[in-house]
Amino acid sequence: MKWRILPLLLMMGGGIFAADSVESRPYQIIPEPAKVNTSAGVCSSPKILKQAADKSLGPEGYKITIKPQGVEIQAGDRAGLFYAKNTLEQLQAQYKDGGIPCGVIEDKPRFGWRSMMMDTARHFVPVEDVKKFIDVMSFYKFNKLHFHLTDDQGWRLPVPGYPKLETVASKRKETFGNKTPHEGMYTKEQFKDLVKYAAARNIEIIPEIDVPGHNQALCTAYPEFLCFPNPKLEVRTNAGISYTLVCPGNPDVWKFYNAVFNELKDIFPSQYVHLGGDEAPEDNWMKCPKCADFREKAGIRDENKKAAAQKEMVEFFTRCAKMLKSRGKTAVFWYEPMGKYPDGVIVTTWRGGHTPKTVANTTGNKVDVICAPNGKCYFDYPQLRGDWPSGQPDTGWMPVNTLENVYSFEPLAGLSPKETERVRGVDCCLWAERLPDIERVFYQAYPRALALVETAWSPKEVKNLDRFKNKLELHKKIMQEKWGISLERPEKK
Repeated sequence: MKWRILPLLLMMGGGIFAADSVESRPYQIIPEPAKVNTSAGVCSSPKILKQAADKSLGPEGYKITIKPQGVEIQAGDRAGLFYAKNTLEQLQAQYKDGGIPCGVIEDKPRFGWRSMMMDTARHFVPVEDVKKFIDVMSFYKFNKLHFHLTDDQGWRLPVPGYPKLETVASKRKETFGNKTPHEGMYTKEQFKDLVKYAAARNIEIIPEIDVPGHNQALCTAYPEFLCFPNPKLEVRTNAGISYTLVCPGNPDVWKFYNAVFNELKDIFPSQYVHLGGDEAPEDNWMKCPKCADFREKAGIRDENKKAAAQKEMVEFFTRCAKMLKSRGKTAVFWYEPMGKYPDGVIVTTWRGGHTPKTVANTTGNKVDVICAPNGKCYFDYPQLRGDWPSGQPDTGWMPVNTLENVYSFEPLAGLSPKETERVRGVDCCLWAERLPDIERVFYQAYPRALALVETAWSPKEVKNLDRFKNKLELHKKIMQEKWGISLERPEKK
């Protein structure tokens, strides 16, 4: 719903409420609420007088009425109540030395999908640090943790019957030549604890298991999953794209993913499982006799090997999606222009400037879209030129992604009204090849994540860059005092 800014005074509940001019709003809330009206008086003791359900406010929606004697909250659901209380906490931080101006805040999200991606495959993140990450993102109204658990550099999900995932795939001898071993594996109990912890904060954990590529760690542990087994393969120690795709023509590969998907169903209640699917060169598939048999059985008979291999990829994705669907799950993929995606899946558009193409290329497939264009939503990219710690590998190839650039992101740009209906929301990504610990993760994520969530939550009409920057001064204090996270950033490099 688009809220109109009314150039007049509104009579509400017997009090005079000032017109909602965004620039004159006294509250410094992130993300910016959809609608704010203030009135005379202050609330010196913001105790909650009443809580009530009001489904007309919509999913995750809420309404806060601030009166001299206290606060009343109405919420569309449990999530809305949670967000209302977070908003109230921000107001208490802003006005801790005086009363909160009376008024009404009515709020609901623009997009229902507001996710942050944590990459635990490249650098393992201890459970307590994951919980801290969840605390911060939930406070600012993100609602999904995209949990990247497997990649060339490590595997973090235990699967019954496959012990070498822990003894081999979860370990690497070094990172970028630093001579320091790195390892980590979560237990099933830890995952379930994280799911419960996140759910209490309105965070849905969506696991990602990369297929068919980004699997050097897996295939180091189980080289028989490759088209051409290589017993000398090692878990990758640097960045880049590998050719270690699992072999679709090997029945043991499907037996393995059957076990993986069973485990994901048991651990994660989310409807969604991200299956990766990007950066998967089919070179070995084109040369593999078992893949040729797989294609023949699937009815793929193109003379052009490249075209045949791309159809094989579609068939691979389709089988994985069906396996998940039989378990009540929906597959999510990184979008690659390789052919028709299975009906009912979701694709994440990640190449900069390709969102309109992604949406157009999936039209008619009943495929929804998540927006994560790298030039706007990749927070492993530096915030300022040269802003990278000494001793880290060269990152000169990375474009600078400033706070202002992130704030300017418009997910629906270039789309028709009909196409916008298929956009679920946004995802910000923190690929961790060069993020060795949670401190660096937070440094890269914030304050840019605050800029992105204001795009994901707030109506376009209430966004204002100058106002957002002014609000950051308060939120620097909140994040420092609440979590010990500094938002101070160098002005230039």
